[in-house]
Amino acid sequence: MSTAKRFFAPFLKVFIFILATVWGAKILYSEVIFPGYSFLPFEIYNPILDLTKDRFIFRVIFFLWTLFLYFFMQLILTKRKWKALVIVQEKPKFISFLKGAVIGIIYMAVILSTLLILNFFKISKTYLIPKEAFLLLFGDLIAIAATTFLLELIFRATSLEILKKDLNIHLANLIVSIFFASIFIFSKSDFYPIKQLSLSMLLGYIYNRYGFYKAFGFHFGFDYLESLFFSNAVFNINLKRLADFTPLTELSLVSFIFLAAGIFWVVFHSNRSTKQNKKKRLS
Repeated sequence: MSTAKRFFAPFLKVFIFILATVWGAKILYSEVIFPGYSFLPFEIYNPILDLTKDRFIFRVIFFLWTLFLYFFMQLILTKRKWKALVIVQEKPKFISFLKGAVIGIIYMAVILSTLLILNFFKISKTYLIPKEAFLLLFGDLIAIAATTFLLELIFRATSLEILKKDLNIHLANLIVSIFFASIFIFSKSDFYPIKQLSLSMLLGYIYNRYGFYKAFGFHFGFDYLESLFFSNAVFNINLKRLADFTPLTELSLVSFIFLAAGIFWVVFHSNRSTKQNKKKRLS
């Protein structure tokens, strides 16, 4: 097979799958179930926006539609067995997810602490009564868990798996991350897609080194804490503006720095482990 075919065949397969899942669910929602009611992609998947009833309904549709397409492609089109699926064969599932979630929460906590230390924003007291706060926290948790699981299923467990068979992991991860960041291209801050690109790159390397459930856990923990602080669903946050920056730009820039550092750390340790394994085999 020529180099061009080796690249474009898996690229086209990934492109079609992402369109079918991400945009397919959007079309199903706005054209079939609720005609005329339309969301932009970043309004659907962005964790920093308030979880409205419409967004929650959409995520339910997105969940069911994506699972249907994933199992249809894996079990029927490619004729894989159930036990051969990435999300089934990987063990331990819960422990890996939990470790990833803790690291993701710590990661976002460090980013938020940095923003606080730099005096980019101040947090005022919560304004919701406990019962409402609990319901929103629980609803937000379910929505973020479902969305991050599906995004990892689409971009890591499927797209990255397809591309890295024919491309090196770095190029495959970059292509998948560009697709991932394109969802947020119309966000209110021009820097937010760059932050999402770096997040996707880090998740790709975590997936490649540690597996699906640790990447899913990290994504969930990172997005959930981000959602709690920036969606204004639970905490009433007084966001400060410095110069011409917006709070979202400040979040994106600081996140990018920390995520880039995480990428270098994971890649460095992956390369070192690979070299050590080669030395062991040769000795």
